[in-house]
Amino acid sequence: MKKNVLLFCAVPTQFQELFLLAQLLKKCDIYNPIFVFDEEQDNKVCYKKCNTENIDCVSSKNWETLAYNKDHRMVDDKSKINYNLSNIKRLSWLKRQVKNIIPSVFKNYYRFFRANVEEYRRVTKFISTNRIVDFYDPAVIFVPIETVGYFFDPVFSYAKQRGIPIIDIPFCFVKAESTVKWFYDLPADIFYHFDANRVLNKLLLKKFPKWIYEYKGKRIMRANIGWILASHRYNIEREYPWIDNLGSSKIVVVESHHFFQLFKKEGIPENKLRIVGSLQHDTMYRLLQNREKERLSLCEELSLSYSEEIKIILVSLPDEFDFSNRTECEFRTHREIIGALVSPLNCYKNIRTVYTLHPRLRYEGVKYLENDCSKVSLRPICELLPCSDLFISITSSAIRLAISCSVPVINYDVFQYKDEDYEDLGGIICVNSLQDFVNAVKQVLDNERYLSQLKLQQEESSMEWGKPDGLVAERYMSIIKEV
Repeated sequence: MKKNVLLFCAVPTQFQELFLLAQLLKKCDIYNPIFVFDEEQDNKVCYKKCNTENIDCVSSKNWETLAYNKDHRMVDDKSKINYNLSNIKRLSWLKRQVKNIIPSVFKNYYRFFRANVEEYRRVTKFISTNRIVDFYDPAVIFVPIETVGYFFDPVFSYAKQRGIPIIDIPFCFVKAESTVKWFYDLPADIFYHFDANRVLNKLLLKKFPKWIYEYKGKRIMRANIGWILASHRYNIEREYPWIDNLGSSKIVVVESHHFFQLFKKEGIPENKLRIVGSLQHDTMYRLLQNREKERLSLCEELSLSYSEEIKIILVSLPDEFDFSNRTECEFRTHREIIGALVSPLNCYKNIRTVYTLHPRLRYEGVKYLENDCSKVSLRPICELLPCSDLFISITSSAIRLAISCSVPVINYDVFQYKDEDYEDLGGIICVNSLQDFVNAVKQVLDNERYLSQLKLQQEESSMEWGKPDGLVAERYMSIIKEV
């Protein structure tokens, strides 16, 4: 009988590596991979891919449709959860009454109260993910990150209690300082939920000092007080809320020696870290073996004319979201940003531009960009980078994949995050203004020798950042056997 393996996925950006892993597990004929998706997120594309590959998947909302055994040992917890939900309903009724009578001067307090009740309710709802663990009784659980705020937060303490190993495959690396800076930069009307100096927060947080980070004169909470109280109530609070991936996971998988050092510096115990690589590296390795053939195949697929003199430029189009709080950004709309990325490329006849989309971006919204020399590809980015001569990106996590397969990068920091992750790498040009971006594109595409130099420097960096060797799948299977 096959052993179940659960793969928790909250948002589409976490999906690709987990999907490749699920394909690997399904092929080995020992394990039965099962995706669990967050009901609150748009994961339609992920469901579709799973169905195409006959990989089982469920929503965190619809677990009760799985003919759950009502006599299961978790039934006592269910009554407890329902009791708390009934309390929330009573609070909601009271909230509606209060809303009708409070004067406008108290509206901020009402909003504060409502937000905290809603967060408490979310945590209460997330507790039911433990039932999915009970129902499938997995041999191992995979998660894309161990942090605060995702629907699978309760799984960590519960799996540890049941002796089920969790393998953490971080889909990104975020320093604690970067997280606190993100909170610090929030607009005032949102930040007040996380302000530890607010009177009510200050009183309640005396018992929870580990949730507070002092930064530039502000005392900032890692979550609002509703989340913190609920986490404490259900005994799922993390010991180190500000440090991602430091917690109950048995193993933390990293892509390269570079990330091994970063995670270690952040406080992740060395004995938990395993340098495995990414299954996307294996895909890139396979395509790099026949690069010219793959380039021709890609262009034929996209109806782009091609010859050996043609340069293929891969442009990563960013997600569409509210960036009004990024006051230093030169643009006001998503369409303006797209236009800025595209316009410097239009004057070159010897290039073919391929657009890759952020997982939440829809083709229908950007198909207007297509012409005889530019097309949108829906392939995973790990299938496009090996065919590319240059990667243009807006602070994307895919930059690390470009480094791995030695593709030069222009990294345009449109939103002024001012991350320094790639500043010292010779194969990456980092710019933070439109004029600098236009100049960088011109410098690279007008000078063949300069582009070659960037590629050589990127090749040197790839040794530290994870050069594809085609052996990642084997290393993954070894780790699964280890736990």
